[in-house]
Amino acid sequence: YRGIFDALCIPIVGNSSVVMGISTNKVQSKAIVEAAGVPVPPAQLLKKGDVPHMKRPFILKPCNEDNSQGITLIKENTDLQKALDYAFSFDYEVLCESYIELGRELRVAVLEKDDGSFQMLPCIEYFLTQDSPIRTPEHKLVTDARGVPTTAVTGGRKCPADIDVVLAKKLQNLAVKSHTALGCRDYS
Repeated sequence: YRGIFDALCIPIVGNSSVVMGISTNKVQSKAIVEAAGVPVPPAQLLKKGDVPHMKRPFILKPCNEDNSQGITLIKENTDLQKALDYAFSFDYEVLCESYIELGRELRVAVLEKDDGSFQMLPCIEYFLTQDSPIRTPEHKLVTDARGVPTTAVTGGRKCPADIDVVLAKKLQNLAVKSHTALGCRDYS
């Protein structure tokens, strides 16, 4: 719908359709924020028939999917071809990204104020375990018998996250860099 509003010159809150298109492509958005100085893990773009050249463990992610659809953590004993087939069932491009060992997973959002400054909103921390080291669709969506999402999963997270002032400043800096580099407006 954003594209329709953009074409009709009707102002809306949030990003333009162009920015939304860029931000939903993991490879494009990753390249843009990396160029702006935001650290990102090493990655490789795969097309059908390509084989990852990255050392395991790594993660396969369809480039244009949300809610962890098609994602697989590739460990030493993971069936790579099965995981590639799964990822490519969602998209024609797959991001192969180096896996960062279990740490903290924080969601950071910023609000662009009228004076051009930014306010970081309370962070959400998602709790991961050795048995469940990445967030999969099952961690995000409740589905019906047909697999159709019906609601978001609750639990397994905390808002506001327990972060100190030093970490908050680092997170805000990275979020603002990403927001600005991607051309976001109003919030991200």
